[in-house]
Amino acid sequence: MHLSKIGKIKIITHREISENNTIKQITVSKSKSGKWHACVTCDIVESLFNITKISFAKAVGIDVGIKSFVYDSDEHNTPNPLNLKKMLKPLVRVQRKVSKCVKNSNNRIKHIKRLQRIHERITNKRNDFQHKLSSIYANHYDVIFVEDLQLTNMVKNHKLAQSIMDSSWSSFLQKLEYKCKLLIKVPARNTTIDCSRCGSKVPKNLAIRIHRCTVCGLVLDRDYNAAINILKKGLKIFNQSKLPQELWEVTPVEITKWSRKQEKATGRPVVVHSVNGEMVQ
Repeated sequence: MHLSKIGKIKIITHREISENNTIKQITVSKSKSGKWHACVTCDIVESLFNITKISFAKAVGIDVGIKSFVYDSDEHNTPNPLNLKKMLKPLVRVQRKVSKCVKNSNNRIKHIKRLQRIHERITNKRNDFQHKLSSIYANHYDVIFVEDLQLTNMVKNHKLAQSIMDSSWSSFLQKLEYKCKLLIKVPARNTTIDCSRCGSKVPKNLAIRIHRCTVCGLVLDRDYNAAINILKKGLKIFNQSKLPQELWEVTPVEITKWSRKQEKATGRPVVVHSVNGEMVQ
């Protein structure tokens, strides 16, 4: 790479730049650990006729959390790596050495650089994980619905603040926003409490990981239930409907005289439900 007033510099290219793209700007930066990076800005010309259409058949609801980083409405579960928690022991060890050193001494500068390298490694692991996961969702789905989280209020919980900051949900949603075709934020109110099948309230604390509805008998993971509720809220905005049959709204109704006669004839109880406005046994 040739820079003005500096000359030619040997570089390791991350990806090849095609000949049709015009280089407009190069930003050279230095990280705290002492590594140099060059960000190349190119002018890419794309045709307006290649714009892809958005299909709501490829829509998904995403619930982010601490135990499961992402649990979507298609029942895909991605565990949370919690990179800071895994690197906490070496981080604390180096911080203790920094605090014991004399200020402006060579040993203090050496330990500070080691501390900065650990922080950079944690950031790189987090960005690598989020970039790969966001690319998977952007390639497989056209519309992605997420919760509109109030992170400033959530961080006030001192027991979960470190895990929330370590997860870095806002950074993941930012990557999703510029990669996917359409990202919609829906209100996060009662997405965990509401039953995804009948809509009844099922209060639960953070220790309860299974959603058990006493009205319709639905039993599934609480994050999966929340992801389906997020998808339903998002589809209501566009008047769309894309839910599996087992999660249709089921409302018990009175048993008719005909069903009572059938029950006496067969000797078995006949249960009649109203599914999406239709009578089903």
